[in-house]
Amino acid sequence: MNKLTEVLLVELIRMNFGQRDDTALLRALADKHIAKALQLMHDNPAKAWSLDTLASEVGMSRAGFAKRFKQRVEYSMFDYLTQLRLQRAQALLEDTELPLYEIASRVGYASDLAFTRTFKKRLGFTPTAYRKTVREKHAQGR
Repeated sequence: MNKLTEVLLVELIRMNFGQRDDTALLRALADKHIAKALQLMHDNPAKAWSLDTLASEVGMSRAGFAKRFKQRVEYSMFDYLTQLRLQRAQALLEDTELPLYEIASRVGYASDLAFTRTFKKRLGFTPTAYRKTVREKHAQGR
């Protein structure tokens, strides 16, 4: 991984997770296996990633990869991927008129129902309510 890619990946992670310990982020990126896994997920969050697939991509065993990912990133691979997908979905909800099924597909969900359930469980409201609230705030700010 080249230095520019590392810098960009650090910025993506910061944008995705807000207030995080920089030491943990740098530790994750210093590990070539975990850095490659993060880059793969960021490059294609809609892919049906599994522990087996990512471990194979980075040349590690499934168990070793899962343990090291959690140690370095401080999230399980699945929690990280879910958060990444939801951040991407929030941006699409804010910036586009795409229907929910299209957003769900673009960020890696098989259906808009599965996407809506996860969005509500993690963020506390539905994607539709989120989009409406963001638009109302933008309209008031103009």
